[in-house]
Amino acid sequence: MFAKSWLLKDSGSGSVVVLLVTALILSVGFTTIWVSRNIFGQLSLQTQTESAALAAQLTLQGALAGFPCENAKQVFTLNMVFLDKCLIVGDKVQVRARWKPFGVDLQAWAAAIPRPPS
Repeated sequence: MFAKSWLLKDSGSGSVVVLLVTALILSVGFTTIWVSRNIFGQLSLQTQTESAALAAQLTLQGALAGFPCENAKQVFTLNMVFLDKCLIVGDKVQVRARWKPFGVDLQAWAAAIPRPPS
């Protein structure tokens, strides 16, 4: 009779299936966490950019002391975000920011204009 090879036996195949299912569950979980962190990172960056534009606009109006773009940069520095651009055209302030939290380059921009007098 022919001797069965260890490759043709079914013993231990359940362990391999369990390891593969565990690896699949972990990879799906880590991918979900990574994507959700980037989505919430983008939302956080947009909020910080809007706050910096508002700070620059208030500085331009004289409500805050200092220079508008420097105050916007200080808002970003507190949150470890980089100021890409700060433009002041008339009464309008535009701010663009960049953040690379998890290896993905996130960008956001915001504009602030003064409220018309009522």
